[in-house]
Amino acid sequence: MRVLLIAVLTALMPVGAQAEDNLTLTVHVEGGRANVGSAMGALYESEETFMKSAQAEATAKIDADGKASLTFENLSPGEYAVTVFYDENGNGELDTGFLGIPKEKVGFSNNARGRMGPAPYEKARFVLSPGSTEITISLISAQDD
Repeated sequence: MRVLLIAVLTALMPVGAQAEDNLTLTVHVEGGRANVGSAMGALYESEETFMKSAQAEATAKIDADGKASLTFENLSPGEYAVTVFYDENGNGELDTGFLGIPKEKVGFSNNARGRMGPAPYEKARFVLSPGSTEITISLISAQDD
């Protein structure tokens, strides 16, 4: 009887309420070399976790146009930030040089840029909602700063 009651209550929930907590974010990445390497992205849900503890990660190969699309699924509406790096040599790591300066291209949501370092969360944050589930990030090299 209890299982039947739960099933009936679940079926009676508004469809929108169930769908809103199951958003998919598509991140379009541009600025790679045609058919070389991958875009590796991380999704963060707060300033406290930004660039420390990703909620989700995604990887996609760079296509013939130098672009890739990363997908993050099963997200709730809210505030997020995304970081991406271009793994040009395919080693699965962001290669850095002297003083930790990236040798490979990087990007942040809102195409935010940092000053003498990575973009701050405040500049990279955006709101994910049912009507806004795609963003574009352009990769830049540290020398572009």
